[in-house]
Formats: sequence, structure tokens, C-alpha cells
Amino acid sequence: PREATELLLSSSSGFVQELAEIISSSAAPEPAKGARAGPKKSVTVGGHFSKQLAELRAKIDLTSPHYVRCLKPNGALIPDHFDPLMIVDQLRCAGVVEAVRVSRVGYPQRYNHAQFVTRYKNLALKELAKAAKGSRKMKPVDTLVDAIAKKMVEIDPTLAAPIDPKSRSDSKVDLMEVGIQVGKTKVFLRRRAFDILENMRKAYIATATVKIQALARGFIQQRTFTEHCESSLQLQCWVRVIIAERKVQTVRELVNARKIQNAYRRCAGRRYYLCV
Repeated sequence: PREATELLLSSSSGFVQELAEIISSSAAPEPAKGARAGPKKSVTVGGHFSKQLAELRAKIDLTSPHYVRCLKPNGALIPDHFDPLMIVDQLRCAGVVEAVRVSRVGYPQRYNHAQFVTRYKNLALKELAKAAKGSRKMKPVDTLVDAIAKKMVEIDPTLAAPIDPKSRSDSKVDLMEVGIQVGKTKVFLRRRAFDILENMRKAYIATATVKIQALARGFIQQRTFTEHCESSLQLQCWVRVIIAERKVQTVRELVNARKIQNAYRRCAGRRYYLCV
């Protein structure tokens, strides 16, 4: 990349500076097709090397490289055996532990403005909505950082000086003490600030999850209760229909029995009358 070329040019070694000039000249844009071409020059070994190096740099610039460090798991050269002391010694000798420690002392967590707003906007939805409706135009990331910094101080007062409750809405928190810095394109977080932010985010997600589960379970229980009520009503209707049918059948049988009894008694009375 360009920073590497500038670093090589600033070297005190003449050979390194000459190598940097070759790399920078090979990376320069080619002349237009319409331009008058000069006499052809023979390609030297150095020119061929610089051309290949420029092509390699162009490919690297198009990718997102990740550096992988290989570690020896054990000294016995046997599989499925992990020696923690040996691994830690290799990491310490290679400078990885020191690099991680230095990174954690500084600002190890870095987010673009869009990524930071997308990840932590749920922690200050009211403030973002209020800022969007206000007459004073502010960047969403600035509004979000100010609101989050105040909440972080409330959670952990040791981060910064306490906020006066009377001027709480207008007061500003020292972002340097909190451990947050806003740049032109990125937001930088110290380790402690990042841990507090992640805990706040996890707590918000857990609360929202519980609310969603409560609403879902309430909806399921309400639907089940409605289905049970409808089923009970339908069952009651069927039972009442069966009872009514049996009652009507009983009444019909009684009426027909009375008719038969009346006819039989009339016939028996007539016979007795005629015999007398």
C-alpha cells in the first residue's frame, strides 16, 4: 500500500529508498493510448520484478487480508495433544501477547459510524427520535454517543464526574474519561467502555426477548382459550340438542300412550255397556 511505500522512502538506507522509488514508479498510471510512444526499452530483471510486485500489491489492495500465525501444539510431534505452556511461550516470544496488551490499553474496538449506530441504536431510541425532530441538526452517531455516555456514567459513576440532575439534559460527559472517541469515520472504544456497552446491549436484548416471549405466549394462550370456549359452546349445543331430542321423544311417547289408553278404555267401556 501507499503507506508502506512512504515508510520505505523515509528510510535512511539508500538501497531501501531506491527500492521504494522502483515500487512507486511501477505503480504510477500508464500513459494514454493517444500519447506519442517513445523508443522501446528492454525489460530488465529489476523492471520485471517491480512489475510483478506492483501486480501483487494491486491484488492485495483488492482483498481483505487476515494474518494467520501458526503455533506448534506440542514438542512430541503427536496428534491430539495440546501443551498450554508451550503455546503461551510461543505467543510471548512472538510478541502476540504484548501486541494484545497494547491493543487493550488503547482503543481495541473500532466501528464505522454506520456500524456503531446500527449496533447500539436500541440503547438510545428516544434520544435519536428527539434529535431527528429537533431544529438543530446533529449526526446520529454524535447523539447516540452522548446518550450512551450518560447512561454509562449512571451505571458506573467511576467512569466520569457525576452529572447534575438539574442540568442533566444539557450537560455533556467527558468522552475521554468514559473511554469513547468519535473520529471522522470511526468510533473508538476502550476495553472497559466496550464491556459496559456490550452488557447494556445484552440486557436490552434480554428484556426485549422476555417481552416478545410474553406477548407471544399471551397470544398463544388467548387463542387457545378462545378455541376452548368455542369448542365448549359447540359441545354444549350438541348436548342440548340431544337432550331436547330425547325430551321431545319422551313427550311424543306419552301423548301416544294416552291416546292408546283412551281408545282401549272407550272400547272396553262400550263392550261392558253392550253386555249389560
